[in-house]
Amino acid sequence: MKKAVLLSCLISLVALISLGFISKKEINHPLPGINAPLIEDDSIPQPVMTKLPSLMVKGEQKSIPIQLHSLTVNTKIVGNIAVTEMDMLFYNDSSIVLSGDLYFPLNEGQTVSGFALEVNGKLRPGVVVEKAKGRIAYETMVRRGIDPGLVELTKGNNFKTRIYPIPSKGYKRVVVTYNQELINRTHNNYYQLPLYFNEKLKEFNLNIVVKGNPLPKVEKGELENFTFKEWEENYSASFSKKDFYAAEELLIRIPSHPNASKIIAGSNPKGGNYVYVNQKIQRQFILKSAPKSICVVWDVSRSGKTRNTSKELEFLIAYLTQYPDVKLRMITFGQDVFENKSMGSTAEILSELRKQHYDGATQLGKLDFSSIKEDEVLLFTDAIHTYGQEDIHFGKKPVHVINSTSGADYIIQNYIASSSSGNKSDLTKMTISEAIEIIKSNSFQFLSYEILEGEMEEIFPNTPIQVDASFSFTGVLSSETAKVKLNFGSNGQISESKVVEINPSSIIQDDELAPRLWAEKKISELNINYERNKELITDLGKRFSIVTKNTTLLVLDRVEDYVEHEIYPPKDLVQEYTKLIEAKQKELATTEKEKMEMVRSNWQSRIEWWNKEFKIDPPKKEKDSTYNVTVTDANGASMDSITTITGGTYTYSHSVVNNASEHNAMIIERDEMVVLDAQNGISVGDGVDGRPLVEQNKVSETTKKIEIKEWQPENEESKILKKESATTCYQKYLELDTIHGGRPTYYYDAASILYSKGRKNEALRVLSNLAELELENHEVLKVLANKLMEWGEFESAIGVYREILEMREEEPQSYRDLGLALHQNNQDQEAIEMLYKVIEKDWDDRFPFIENIVLGEINGIISNSKKQLNLAFMDKELIKNLPTDIRIIIDWDADNMDIDLWVTDPRGEKCFYSHPDTEIGGLMSKDFTQGYGPEEFLLKKAIKGKYKVEVNYYGSSQQKITGPPTISAKLITNYGKADEKVESIILRLTEAKEVVYIGDLLIE
Repeated sequence: MKKAVLLSCLISLVALISLGFISKKEINHPLPGINAPLIEDDSIPQPVMTKLPSLMVKGEQKSIPIQLHSLTVNTKIVGNIAVTEMDMLFYNDSSIVLSGDLYFPLNEGQTVSGFALEVNGKLRPGVVVEKAKGRIAYETMVRRGIDPGLVELTKGNNFKTRIYPIPSKGYKRVVVTYNQELINRTHNNYYQLPLYFNEKLKEFNLNIVVKGNPLPKVEKGELENFTFKEWEENYSASFSKKDFYAAEELLIRIPSHPNASKIIAGSNPKGGNYVYVNQKIQRQFILKSAPKSICVVWDVSRSGKTRNTSKELEFLIAYLTQYPDVKLRMITFGQDVFENKSMGSTAEILSELRKQHYDGATQLGKLDFSSIKEDEVLLFTDAIHTYGQEDIHFGKKPVHVINSTSGADYIIQNYIASSSSGNKSDLTKMTISEAIEIIKSNSFQFLSYEILEGEMEEIFPNTPIQVDASFSFTGVLSSETAKVKLNFGSNGQISESKVVEINPSSIIQDDELAPRLWAEKKISELNINYERNKELITDLGKRFSIVTKNTTLLVLDRVEDYVEHEIYPPKDLVQEYTKLIEAKQKELATTEKEKMEMVRSNWQSRIEWWNKEFKIDPPKKEKDSTYNVTVTDANGASMDSITTITGGTYTYSHSVVNNASEHNAMIIERDEMVVLDAQNGISVGDGVDGRPLVEQNKVSETTKKIEIKEWQPENEESKILKKESATTCYQKYLELDTIHGGRPTYYYDAASILYSKGRKNEALRVLSNLAELELENHEVLKVLANKLMEWGEFESAIGVYREILEMREEEPQSYRDLGLALHQNNQDQEAIEMLYKVIEKDWDDRFPFIENIVLGEINGIISNSKKQLNLAFMDKELIKNLPTDIRIIIDWDADNMDIDLWVTDPRGEKCFYSHPDTEIGGLMSKDFTQGYGPEEFLLKKAIKGKYKVEVNYYGSSQQKITGPPTISAKLITNYGKADEKVESIILRLTEAKEVVYIGDLLIE
């Protein structure tokens, strides 16, 4: 029987090779029963190649890296923990001051632990603060041109450092430190340092110190004379070189005893010690029953481009070869589930997977494992959820997760595996053989611990977790010594136990490292239920200087900046900070009561405007040389002759009586006309007197039409896509993606074109790339959400708006956008409650009188809602609907932009920021010069004629090489009434100082 299985495996393998589905170098694992691998597969970990962090500046087309001038790496290895400091000097070769983002995708077990910027010639370390507080402080300082820096954890294990300013033709020094647990293989720990440079460095320095370990050895990476030597009971090695270039990784092996424990301890201010223990274990592989059917679930979202899919396919080939008669199913997913079909053979599934293109966002909530009938699931994904519903539906089948990329969401990957009784294999630190061995076996886990001697509490982890060649735990030790029993096994059954003895002779003392390691282990466990543990995680992050989902590392320039935002500073500024903060706390801050008094006063002014009757005098006729009229009877009697006036368009300037401001030019349409008679008029002049030209018409007697100029992108790639048929357009888009990909505008335009051709599903997939391009970019996400609203995808848009709110809770637009989307989705109660937060909270001065705009929207919803709404939470003085004949409103997606709304009424009077009140009653909201808008025009009673709508892109104060913003405009008639009508347009501006025609609103 065994020979038959072997023969079947070999026949299958030969067939796959001959058909080209497997290359010989892909076979680096032994077949069942064969002692030697076909190609040597040693136990040294083979990680995915990753480049060093790059400082990126947003360009009009793509993000552009800034030159890394020099790099110094200082690494300290204590036991099985490495602390790596990367001291980077960047050079800005451009002619403008820039703001940049430094991206750090880290592996599982790695976390940022330090950040510093050079300020006035000295390195200033970052301090940990709440994420929103740090972001507000950072962006406030950027707007003032002051020198801040910020480190944030985005999604997965991806860290982003925001840096400003990067001086023109100048340098910026940035220092980032991260911790990691070393990879353990066959009684050795391994330290890996990627040295993949885009270009030569002017200078490179490397210093490594190893403490509490045997003599290390360099296994990979050829650095001249880089060898370890004994130094003060430690081992150290150094390397320095000018004009240095490398394209490989440095791999250092540190021998370790198979049963040894590495213990690091640091003092606890409350008494006792924080203790970190790393224990080597002999993992037991208990083979599970061979599956008769397997479902391969393959993530085809855009992030798949960064996965090591070639290694994933190697794994899949090797794994499926173990089960030659297994039945197969393939499911591909991204922002949606795309394919779900049975496969006839390994060759067929490999062929299908190799044809996949990686496009769009990741929606984990689309995965329904409860519907899968196969015996087990192999899930290939980085598990970084970027779009839509996140909750996964589990069934009774085990889901095995295979990871191949740095920066993945390891918490979600581990959660999926553990929740389904599956395993996880990480190909970034495992060989193919090791990964297969794990998936073929029942999950081997740490199950529990027992304190045999001594006093120890707050031990983490304290719930079952998958383990490999070693296991680490932390705790707070109150006694001098302790004995802890660790229990391991599968399916809840203990099969192995280890006793760890903690005593002074076995401890490596490190008062800085040990407390942080304890806090990291605790945070890792709390992250499993992040929402429930959010406050505790934030507190731990601040106490132990750890960047978490809700904390950031912040560097500010001056002590006054720390005082302004009430952020406790680094040690060298504490004394001065203490004096200044005491003085500040004596000042009276704006109270909630004062805030609401201001809102009431402003709203009362709006009500007074609404109640005002505007008496409109007809425009006075002035001498107009464009009218050459011959009148035989100036008194209006019958004329003996008829004079024809040639049509055309002419311009004259005028001033309005009783108004000090001078208006812009008025357009007079001169039609071809025949003057037959005349009658006495109002104005006196050198021509025919006429009847009053302006009447304030009632709404019921008028017809309203909205004409919006359709916006079309004019770039070359869009022109190409427009020429394609509906069925070939998506394929052409994929071809162009290799050239134009990476730009948000490319995906936005391509999605719009696909949608116009009736390919909605493809359009949604392409559009969802905006969520995948740059993690937690709120400006790009707003473009995505606005487009989803335009297409009627309200649920999806609401999910994106909620994400934006979580990122930008300090901005009123986040609440407004979400509230209005909820209203569109008939969730009026939640809508008005969300919108009312704009009324209650204090905002930056960049958003003047936004409360009035939102109160108008709240009252409009209340007045026209078909549901019984609870208004108990609202101030009764603020509940009054103010309907208008016309409302025009714009907002935009980018911060620090000055965009103005212009509305020209039928009389030619233009309403805009410096002329906000018109003679017929038009009202323009306050000018937003540094925010996202909105800007609003209101007219209670409209006169007949055409209202021309334009926007003026005045300029940007962003310190980025970036493209212009996208504008959302709404032209509304009968606003706040039952017969309200809305026409919307989304368009992208092209350059500053540009005036764009939006459309006309016609009252007939």
